[in-house]
Amino acid sequence: MSRCLIDIKEEVDLVRQYSDHLDPEKIKVYEARYDEIIEYGLERNPPPQKEPGKTGQSQTISAQKSTRLYSWVYHHSAEERVPCP
Repeated sequence: MSRCLIDIKEEVDLVRQYSDHLDPEKIKVYEARYDEIIEYGLERNPPPQKEPGKTGQSQTISAQKSTRLYSWVYHHSAEERVPCP
């Protein structure tokens, strides 16, 4: 996962020298790679099964963080100007 995010940052830094946005095809490649990593992680570490009668969140905290991170990466990779964190 960290390698994927570093690769995205390096690509954005490189593209920033001559353009203000990533090529849509590059974005699709990174989205597919990210989705594969998330799918693999969920297969290896599935969220706990919800016990009958218990209430609470259905996702684990790490899954929520991954979802928020994906949203942030997707949102900013599609923008013309990508902020540097």
